[in-house]
Amino acid sequence: MRICILILALGIAGCAAEPRLDQRSRASDPACADVAAARMRDAMINGADSKMQQAIWNDAYKNCVFWKNKSGFVER
Repeated sequence: MRICILILALGIAGCAAEPRLDQRSRASDPACADVAAARMRDAMINGADSKMQQAIWNDAYKNCVFWKNKSGFVER
């Protein structure tokens, strides 16, 4: 029971799930990488397995970059 509580606490704190290192190093947009990581943590907290978490990260990152480019939004 204690292990489950610890795992849940780490997940809520955002420590348990991060994209693979090679995935983050290829991410050229840090803001979109942060958005994708947040969506992936949401999926992890809701019980998604690691393959689904990675798919969610990939999709969230791709969509973020697409909409930033489409809107012409430029960060300063």
